[in-house]
Amino acid sequence: MTNAAKSGHPTTCSSCADFMSVLFFDPVGMHFNPAKPECFTNDRLVLSKGHAAPLLYSAWQKAGYLKEEELLTLR
Repeated sequence: MTNAAKSGHPTTCSSCADFMSVLFFDPVGMHFNPAKPECFTNDRLVLSKGHAAPLLYSAWQKAGYLKEEELLTLR
C-alpha cells in the first residue's frame, strides 16, 4: 500500500502488528461481525497511531471488511 501510494510509514505498521493481530484474529481479542459492521454489539477500535493506517486497512481486509484490491487505494 505504501509503495503504491508513494508515501507512508511501513515501520510504524510493523511496530504494532503484533497487538493488532491479537485484537483482530485471536479469540481473546475484539468481537465483531464483518457481515454486520453497524451492529451495536461489535467491539470498536480507536487507532490514534495514524501512521499505522495501512496496517488497520490490512486487518480490515483480512477480517472481511475490505476487498484486497481496495488496499491499493490508500490515500
